[in-house]
Formats: sequence, C-alpha cells, structure tokens
Amino acid sequence: MVLNDQNEIEKILDFEKRSWAIKLVSIERWGEKSPCPIRFTVNPYQGCEFKCPYCYTWYSDKKVSTRVGFRDALKHDIERAKRFGVNSYLIEFSASTDPFQYIEKEKKESLYALKELLQGGFKILIVTKNPSFLLLKDYSEILNNKNVFIDVTITSLKEGTPAGRVLNNNGSSAKDKIRAVKKIIENGKDVRIRIDPVIPSFKTIRGQTPEDLKDLVEELSKIGVKTIITKTLRLNAWMPDPIKNILLKFYKENGCLVGSNYILSRELRRKMLEPIYSACQKFGLSFCPCYDLDAFSGKRKISFCDVQQETLKRMSDVYKDNARVVE
Repeated sequence: MVLNDQNEIEKILDFEKRSWAIKLVSIERWGEKSPCPIRFTVNPYQGCEFKCPYCYTWYSDKKVSTRVGFRDALKHDIERAKRFGVNSYLIEFSASTDPFQYIEKEKKESLYALKELLQGGFKILIVTKNPSFLLLKDYSEILNNKNVFIDVTITSLKEGTPAGRVLNNNGSSAKDKIRAVKKIIENGKDVRIRIDPVIPSFKTIRGQTPEDLKDLVEELSKIGVKTIITKTLRLNAWMPDPIKNILLKFYKENGCLVGSNYILSRELRRKMLEPIYSACQKFGLSFCPCYDLDAFSGKRKISFCDVQQETLKRMSDVYKDNARVVE
C-alpha cells in the first residue's frame, strides 16, 4: 500500500511539527529509500548507560538523565495524536536510548510512558537490550498486552565477554538476554531478535565472524525465536571516536555516503549478512535485512520488519514530494 493521500501526509507532518515527546522516526539520515513502515518513537531518557562502543546516543549525551517535562508533554502529545488521528500508527519504544537501562529501576519513566501510550490506543514495539525488565512484576501488564510487540538486540554470543567488547559494553550478556527471551516466549509472547549491527573486522576492530553469526541464529532457533532482523554498521560523525576513526578509511574506500551515513558496498554488505541469511534458511527463521534490503534483491525468502496489523505505508512515502524534513 502506498501512502498517496496528501492529506494524510500533511496530517502526519503537522502533528510532528507540534509534538515533543512523540516524534516521527526519521529516515533522512539513512537516505530517502527507506523500506520502513511509518512509525513514531518515544525516548523516555537522554543518553544510555549501556554505552555500546558503536553507538552515538551515549557519546553525544554522556550523562544519562530523565527528560525535563517528559510526562506532561507525553500526555499532551497523546491527546494531540488522537485529535490528529495518528494514534493508529505504531510507536517504536525506543529508537535511540534503551527504555530498560538501569535508571529505569528508580525513575520508571518507561513504565509510565508505556501505560499511557497503551491507554491512548497506540500499538507499541519495544526495542531493548535488557529484556529481563519485562519479567518483573511491575511490567507484567505490559508484557501480556496484545498491542505490545518485542524486539531484543543480541549481536553475538560473545556479548558480555572480552572478545565481544566492541559489541556490548555495560549491557546484559548474551547469555542473560537469551535466558530472558526464552522465558518471555514460554509465556506466550513472540520475540524478534535484532542482530544489529553486524560490524566489519578491520585493524583492531573485531566484528562478528561468519561462525559467530551462524552459532547465534542456531541458538536462537532452539528457544523459539521465529524472526531475525539485521543490518550492517553505518558510520556517521556522531559515533564514538575510537571505532569511527579506525573504520572511516575502510568505509570511504569500500562504500559511499548515503544521507549522513557511510555505508559499505552492496557486495560487502551481502557478504557480511549472508551467514545470517543462510542460517535462517537452515533453521526455518524469517530473515529481514532492514536497510540492507538492496543487498538481497532477487532473494525470495526476505521479510519486512512490520508487526501484526501495522500500516503497510512506508516512511519513504512521507518524504516523497515533500520539501519539509522531519527532524
């Protein structure tokens, strides 16, 4: 379905202009040919305590904090979304910071926001590297809600070990994540896994090997995971210097600038993700290459990241023929 109703586009962009806590997921920095469905996002915190070595979020906001006025602004935006008729779109929670980092134990901004958004009629896709929070008593209502969907990021079985340090710094280990995901699935909730990002090995940077990726998919298939979403690392100016400075030369020589990100060539990206694709075929899992969809053109068994009953309208439709840029 193509979003060809100009009034709908204007409605989305007008809401975006007036909102503060609920924002349209931006694709501008990824290039305008995004395969992503139209989504809004809510980020309850500034910064991130997990400090993944490849992530710009904590590097630009080194101090983790709540957002001043967040709760009031969220309530106002929910009511505004109802008036604008955009509360039928999915909320990605969160697109930048992790909603279940350690500060959540005290502040519970994510718990508050999730309850308010669900009461406001939104469907929610939780994206986290700390799924164990969803097993806590306070979050059981969220976990059991039919309008809540869950994506968990696990980049390698080496997360939480010295060999996996470039993939995960202060976050949960892969072992702890898999244990929590298994319990969530046993409770009747589907969990998709994001192997994101897949990082190339260059000089002192050691990304995932093909064996790492195959082993991870096999382990995930054993606990009932049905869908893998993945993409290769993009490089931009806001990323931590240690990884950016080492990889920049490699990306310039083997890729190009798209939006505000350097991406690797189609051939390299396909080569990096092929072990995941092959393992998904072997173990019967759906495979979604996200922004690297172009690297798998011609492949029949490719999935998209849409969740159940989500709009099939694409973010690229919002940008098409519209001069305004979403922040």
